Amino acid sequence: LWCAASLIEALRALHEQHVLLRGVAAAWLDADGYVQLVDLHHSKRLDGEERTYTLLGSPGCFSPEMLKGCGHTLSADCWALGAVLHELATGRRPFGRPGGDGMAMLKAVRDFDPAVLHLPAHVEPRTAALIKGLLQPDPAQRLGAAGAGAVRQHEAVSGINWEAMAKGGVESPL
Repeated sequence: LWCAASLIEALRALHEQHVLLRGVAAAWLDADGYVQLVDLHHSKRLDGEERTYTLLGSPGCFSPEMLKGCGHTLSADCWALGAVLHELATGRRPFGRPGGDGMAMLKAVRDFDPAVLHLPAHVEPRTAALIKGLLQPDPAQRLGAAGAGAVRQHEAVSGINWEAMAKGGVESPL
């Protein structure tokens, strides 16, 4: 869960500044083994509960509300985080596949029913619960609805020393 924790912490830092990333998939490891978000050109500062309506970012990380055109908030980044964590945990994307039908993938996201999300048995139950909480189609019910800071309290990652991690004080296993 090291990469997940690094992504959660990076999003938390952006969300504290009211910055919507819209591109969680673009990340690198730095020299200390921490995940660094590298593509901020689609990011946008939001004021409070402001919504944005522009469809920008990585299509594989678009949230249902982005595709429905009803406006999206910081919660859209938490959906994208769920999609990335799904791929890290299973080796495959939750919607579509590389080189697959892009329109079918977007329709699957837009019309997503969480009852059909089944993770392989090798995915630890707490990790599966984290992914399912992030891939909640209702943005108000999504884990991290008010920003990624709340994701740090989920049982899958609650044992992490977040303060030390924010300062680079946790040794990376990578």
